[in-house]
Amino acid sequence: METNNVRTDRDGPLFIVTIDRPEVRNAIDGPMAIALTQAFRAFDADSGLAVAVLTGAGGTFCAGFDLTALFDEKRNLQVTENGDAPLGVSRCSLASRLLQRWKDMLWQVVSKSRCGATYA
Repeated sequence: METNNVRTDRDGPLFIVTIDRPEVRNAIDGPMAIALTQAFRAFDADSGLAVAVLTGAGGTFCAGFDLTALFDEKRNLQVTENGDAPLGVSRCSLASRLLQRWKDMLWQVVSKSRCGATYA
């Protein structure tokens, strides 16, 4: 999947999300924030994926908000009190499936360690 300067790749259970605007040090504008949220929702919806990695292209992770988008209605951030966070995923509620998976894995480790052996 590739949209609005956000690339996603899958390698088995690994989901890689790449912010791809190296010419502006991967600064995020409104359309990119939406694309990031969509990418992480796609990760959350796919039970075959276990780990998501967020990275930046061109040797820079992310410079934050793209200030040049501030006065551009098409590129500015769309923020609502109960909606997604300004830069996309920071307020995104993905935890339900992932938290349950983490609890299940933790329980397996704890229950195996009670038997005198710990397996990872």
